[in-house]
Amino acid sequence: MATKKKTPKSKAKVEIYEAKKRIKKGARDTDNWVRKHPWESVGIAALAGAVLGKLFFRRKR
Repeated sequence: MATKKKTPKSKAKVEIYEAKKRIKKGARDTDNWVRKHPWESVGIAALAGAVLGKLFFRRKR
């Protein structure tokens, strides 16, 4: 019985499927963490916003 070789196209489909599964799991885990720790999430978002604002909107003298 001959084994079926995977073509590059079918390998790519498998990789895309696996990547989508990992992304969905990450999003689900993040959502659960934010729901359990709402104030920490607000603090992290505020800190990230402040850092990004400082980086992108620096005044040049």
